[in-house]
Amino acid sequence: METDNPWFKKPEMMVALSALFIGLITAGVSVYSAYVGRAYARASV
Repeated sequence: METDNPWFKKPEMMVALSALFIGLITAGVSVYSAYVGRAYARASV
């Protein structure tokens, strides 16, 4: 049942890469949000 499709044409690989991409973006947004929050808290003291 194994086909000769390249790895990027397999649906499970597209799902996995999409999940990885979304996870990295979420982590980046979280780090940025924490940085901005800390800078705002530091400036308000």
